[in-house]
Amino acid sequence: MSKTIILASKSLGRKLLLEEAGFEVLIQPSKADEEHQRESVEKSVRLLAMRKLEAFLRDRPSPTHPVIASDTLLAFEEIELGQPETREAAFSQLRLLSGTTHHVYSAWALWVNGDVHQGCDRCAVTFKELSDDEIEAYLDTGEWVGAAGSYRYQGRGKELVRSTTGDESTVIGLPMNQIFGILAKALPDW
Repeated sequence: MSKTIILASKSLGRKLLLEEAGFEVLIQPSKADEEHQRESVEKSVRLLAMRKLEAFLRDRPSPTHPVIASDTLLAFEEIELGQPETREAAFSQLRLLSGTTHHVYSAWALWVNGDVHQGCDRCAVTFKELSDDEIEAYLDTGEWVGAAGSYRYQGRGKELVRSTTGDESTVIGLPMNQIFGILAKALPDW
C-alpha cells in the first residue's frame, strides 16, 4: 500500500515533515472559517484543526487516502498570537517574544478509513534577546508572512531561538510523534 497522505493545508513546513517521514504528500488545502472565541489557546487550535478537516470532508466526502488537517497558535502569557497581517504587527510580535519563553500549540485532525482522530501538542520555545536590527533583518526574509507568531522555525526563524522543550515538529506545525502512533494503529500494514 502506498504511503500517500492528503495534507489539507498549503504549509510547506508540514509537507516537508511528512515527506521526511516517507510519505507522498498531496496538497489539497481546505477553506475553513478561522474565526473563533479566544477562550484558551489549546481549545482554539483544536477547534481550528477540526474545522479544517470538516471543511475538507464536506468538499471531498470520500477521500482515497488518509487526510490530515492542522493548525498552530502561539501563547505568550495569556496572549494568543496568530499570523500577523502586517510587517509592523510581525515586528511587534517578535519584539514581544524577544528574550522570553512562549508555547507553541499544534493541533491536528486525521481522517483515516472513515474514522476521525484528533490531538494537540505543546512545545516551549525560548527566544534569544533580539535587537531591533535583528528583528528587521529577519522580517526582510519574508518568512513571517503567514506564520503564527511571525517566525518559521524550519527556516531562518530557528536562529531567533535559544532553546526548545518538547517535540520540535510541533513548532513547525505538525506533532509527528502523536500522528505516527495513530497511523501505525489505524494502518498496521502501511
